[in-house]
Amino acid sequence: MELTIKFIETKFNEFNKEYFKGELLTPIFKITGAKSYLGQLSWKNKNKKRYDYVISISNYFDRSEKDFCNTIIHEMIHLYIRQNNIKDTNKHHGKVFYSIADRINKYGWNISRTNDTIGCELTTKETITYNMVAFIDSKGRYFLMRYNAKNRSNYVAKFIKYKYTGIIWFTSTDNKKYATFPECRTGIRGWFITKGEYEEIEKIDQYKFAV
Repeated sequence: MELTIKFIETKFNEFNKEYFKGELLTPIFKITGAKSYLGQLSWKNKNKKRYDYVISISNYFDRSEKDFCNTIIHEMIHLYIRQNNIKDTNKHHGKVFYSIADRINKYGWNISRTNDTIGCELTTKETITYNMVAFIDSKGRYFLMRYNAKNRSNYVAKFIKYKYTGIIWFTSTDNKKYATFPECRTGIRGWFITKGEYEEIEKIDQYKFAV
């Protein structure tokens, strides 16, 4: 379907009333042509307070109405957490996020950690190469991150500094798996993955950097 601001606004108001008791502040709505995400929440900071929230939805992918609704609700959960200054177990998708998503998913939605692009087709024939790195942090937790290849030496320095191990660099053109990963240009902000998911990445057998 062709996405419009009116559609996003209408669905936001509908979901706000139905799933958030009408408590969410109305943000600014934007439609983008982003390739790296389906939806994104942003805001401004001043005096340790957040304001001017923006929900951006990408129209780069050919998606169904329900898919767009999943993304809108996904970003509304982020808005609820940020608006109420709730501390989650992860900066982006922690236990609080999952608990809210699980509650809403009972109504027939499919809100996931990665805003899954399964079933989406690129609106162009362009092939995108995703630069990915999997690693294990100092507490033994597994992460996956999309990185900027031009700044690879900066990531290496930080992996060494924070004593991260099991680092696996790899590339992929799999839009369904990696299109929704935000690209971390300088920092290290990976998403949690399971040990099993990490072991599947190991089988790719691309460049491994041991520290």
